[in-house]
Amino acid sequence: MSDPIRVFASSFNCAKAFPVQDIEAQKSLIEQLIPHISHHDVYILGFQELVSIWEGSFPNVCLQYLRGVSKVVLERINTDESVFKCVDVNCLGGMGIMVFCRNEYELSNVTKGNVRCGAFYSSLKGATATKFTIKRSGVVDTITCLSSHLAANEGLINLEKRIQDYHAIMQSLREQFGDIDSTNFIFIGDLNFRLNKRFGDINYMDPDIISQLLEECDELKDVIKTGRAFENFKEAEILFPPTFKYNVADSKAVPPIDPLTYNFKRQPSWCDRILYSNNEKATTSLYKAIPRTPEFHFTDHQPVILSIELPHIEAVSDFEAEEITDTGEETNELEKLLPTSSVSSLSLSCGRIVDYIMGYSGWLYCKHPRWLLVIITLFSIYWLA
Repeated sequence: MSDPIRVFASSFNCAKAFPVQDIEAQKSLIEQLIPHISHHDVYILGFQELVSIWEGSFPNVCLQYLRGVSKVVLERINTDESVFKCVDVNCLGGMGIMVFCRNEYELSNVTKGNVRCGAFYSSLKGATATKFTIKRSGVVDTITCLSSHLAANEGLINLEKRIQDYHAIMQSLREQFGDIDSTNFIFIGDLNFRLNKRFGDINYMDPDIISQLLEECDELKDVIKTGRAFENFKEAEILFPPTFKYNVADSKAVPPIDPLTYNFKRQPSWCDRILYSNNEKATTSLYKAIPRTPEFHFTDHQPVILSIELPHIEAVSDFEAEEITDTGEETNELEKLLPTSSVSSLSLSCGRIVDYIMGYSGWLYCKHPRWLLVIITLFSIYWLA
């Protein structure tokens, strides 16, 4: 009987304000995001809203930032006893995922995929995913993991859209990856499920209130219980306060804003979640929200982390080992060709066009606002002529 795979996973919505240009700030964040360097075999870090919408519209921009962050992560998790390598870095819009495993493990079948669920098939919502196989001490295991950002806001219509997003993601990944249901699966993200009632300013730190709200009013627990979504997934017990929506620090605000308090424009809810395959042999040792230290005051979310031991699942296909010494660069030599998704090429093209429009409009607005004004003026003249 093989030892379980010890996995660390995190989910972090950065509110489009991650310090991508500040290495020291990144180191401080990663040190808190990965609070304890323990004996994990695999690290999976998921991000949402890592960059602004216009930057996320250009895949290479977000990917470049993520590769930089991956080097900071490797610096954090590498020790004299344990050395890790980067399995994969992938992104879609502002969503990103990075995966690391022990250097001595052999890798195979590293496959990446993306699913667009935003308006007009844009990258504003959806998932970015990675599937990979590791071989350790002759034992082969396959893990599928993703970082997702589902439809936002409260109300039944938006709840239904989140459920639709989930099923679209799972269907598309089955088409892109093949078998995922018999792999160990880690589902990370700002899933955006809310409490279905308004409660206002109550004591969200109280364990009894936390338990009652989750049991009676949490949308995600309800859809799992009724089998409407995430029917094959499980979540560790939540003992921490809602992770959204906190006030964001603003030094210019009068009166001053307390970033340790909630912004009641939205009902505080557990939007940020990490789920895993519903396997009775999987055991969790940690599921918590990172303390809201000053380094995290730029975002209205609070990251969550999970430490879990995943059981060995017999591999479906043969292992094709290939040694990797990469520490953060591309793994194109290992990527498999992806089958075509059922989403029509016209829809995907529409999504890319929407991304380009958002991207270049945002770029002009931020970098060359006068040219944007000129373009809008010329377009208005043409339209009214």
